[in-house]
Amino acid sequence: LTEIGKRINAAYPGLELRGHDVVEAVKSGTVRYYGQTVDVSEIAQKVLKPFARQVLGEASAVWGSAARLDAILIAGGGAEVIGPALVAEYPHARIVDNPQWANVEGYLKFGRRVFG
Repeated sequence: LTEIGKRINAAYPGLELRGHDVVEAVKSGTVRYYGQTVDVSEIAQKVLKPFARQVLGEASAVWGSAARLDAILIAGGGAEVIGPALVAEYPHARIVDNPQWANVEGYLKFGRRVFG
């Protein structure tokens, strides 16, 4: 996401997107710039496509077609950005609710169960 933010900010000086704003720009494909809605989807895709291919390559190496898996749950800070590529490749994949906090919430539940 850092690279996407740098490229969008370079293309639209003064915008200064960071963190969550970059994620929203990638998800929507647009940003507001001096009162206008501008399309940034091409900028994002130039970075995302090679990354998505790399992630899919790693997943294929580990899971193959993943046909034996009941489900693939996509979590983590980048889930909303890279998740759609995984969902397109694996029909039983889904992005979990609140993916940026899903791992933390899972460990919290586990800790409560183990330690009371």
